[in-house]
Amino acid sequence: MRWHAVSMVLFTVAVLSLDAPAARAGLAEWQTEVSTGTANVFVDTNIAAPTTRNIGALAGDRTFEFLVNASDAGGSSCLISRYDSSPWQAIKFEQSGDTLRYGITRWGMVDYVIPDPPITVGEPVHLAFVVKESSGFTTLFVNGIAREWIPELVVLDGTVAVGQATPSGGDPLTGTILGIATYDSVLPTDELRAHTRAYFGADQPPPPRALLRAVHFSLARYYLAQGPDPVFEPGMEITNGFLESSLEDDYWTDDDSLSAAGTKVFSILPKAIKNLQKTVEPLADGDALVDVELAYGDLARVCDLLLLEAIADATDAAGGDPKAQKSIAKAQAAWTAGSAAEAAGLHLEAIKAYKKGWAAAVKVLR
Repeated sequence: MRWHAVSMVLFTVAVLSLDAPAARAGLAEWQTEVSTGTANVFVDTNIAAPTTRNIGALAGDRTFEFLVNASDAGGSSCLISRYDSSPWQAIKFEQSGDTLRYGITRWGMVDYVIPDPPITVGEPVHLAFVVKESSGFTTLFVNGIAREWIPELVVLDGTVAVGQATPSGGDPLTGTILGIATYDSVLPTDELRAHTRAYFGADQPPPPRALLRAVHFSLARYYLAQGPDPVFEPGMEITNGFLESSLEDDYWTDDDSLSAAGTKVFSILPKAIKNLQKTVEPLADGDALVDVELAYGDLARVCDLLLLEAIADATDAAGGDPKAQKSIAKAQAAWTAGSAAEAAGLHLEAIKAYKKGWAAAVKVLR
């Protein structure tokens, strides 16, 4: 049995398409970052062959973090697994059936196929599976960005097979687990991004298609906390148009420009924010998958990346035109103001600044 996210509208919204980061700092920097902030329970590096490890005593909320460089050989491969005793689960680098997709398996019962993104083959990728017990879901982060929810609590702990299904083999990983860490808690999003940045040396902005999808994703992740079938919860219809539009085959073309994507993002943001403010009450700590500030933070991050890309494109296009240079200076000043607001946790102020900067930068691009 295989579960496909396409069977539940809300999950398909979490579709982003990230390019792998180009700059790279290294494994030592990742290890240093992992040693700060939230305390880890287990860390290991450079596991190049199937083995077993004791990943620590974990209970309740937990996070599984991986740096992986592997191939798609074999059609099915495990990162960690316990096949011969409870909880009979595995986190898959590639889900069975040669799917080229990440996955979670409950042995003998269900294979969860994560529809997007496809697995990163032949180069490093940072993966984190974040388990929040009260939500009933595990969230997959790829290169520091939340990509999908899976309706399965991964409760692996203690001794597990690493890079294989069982201590004696099966579903082997062809490649290297460059780094693995476990935490007895939900690792905060800012720390996940810091860990990714430490290894790759810099954030890698997603392409325009991913940025607009991230707006829909931010809305969806917040509504997901409202109930087991949130598509039909009160208030959902207000944003359902956004969600449905992201599923249309003709909504995107591969050559969508930054300017077109940004225009769409900034045009729907005011309504998106208004809808969040009107229809969703912050939930008590421990009861929600995310809170409203995290949703706003995701939107601010999208705007941040959009503006940076627009400034870079505008600088390339400006030449020596003094008018264009003036617009770029305004955009840069707005980005600086937005970044300061974002760092202070003032996400709505940051979004306003980024929008102002966007308007200045796109003058050069039109």
